[in-house]
Amino acid sequence: MKYRKLSIEELKELEKEFIQFLASNTITGQDWEKIKINQPNRANELIEVFSDIVLDKALTNIKYLEHISPKSIKSFWFQKDKVTLVGIDASVDEEVDFTKPEGIKRLTEAAQNSRPLKVYLTDKAYDKSREEEVYAMLEKGCSIIQAEQFKIMHDLYQNTKAQKN
Repeated sequence: MKYRKLSIEELKELEKEFIQFLASNTITGQDWEKIKINQPNRANELIEVFSDIVLDKALTNIKYLEHISPKSIKSFWFQKDKVTLVGIDASVDEEVDFTKPEGIKRLTEAAQNSRPLKVYLTDKAYDKSREEEVYAMLEKGCSIIQAEQFKIMHDLYQNTKAQKN
């Protein structure tokens, strides 16, 4: 199993798709009922395969993630062969907490007043499949964001870089 088994609630939401999955494996409704009773391990394997298919498709559609902690914001862009990270770290002594609404306001103030912010950009090739990397980041607490949010972070990096030159 690549990811995780879908919950009962998730499977209920995807009942139609699961029936289609079973049919594509030449398993009828009656066959499925028999498998659940007589071959619970086989039933579990089928659910795991279906879960991987569903999650793989969902993960393929995710392009941007973000992780916010009190002293840092990290935005990720998952491309075909690599992930790009734009990060902002506030200095330890900076009175900022990016997890609170006023934290973003402080970020703007700090950037305008040349306060100690470390803004950086880096690329990394995938160690695993792209989808497995996305899944791992979601499991570590990242949230899905829109392209616009990543662009804001990237623009901040570009502006910071331009100011240093």
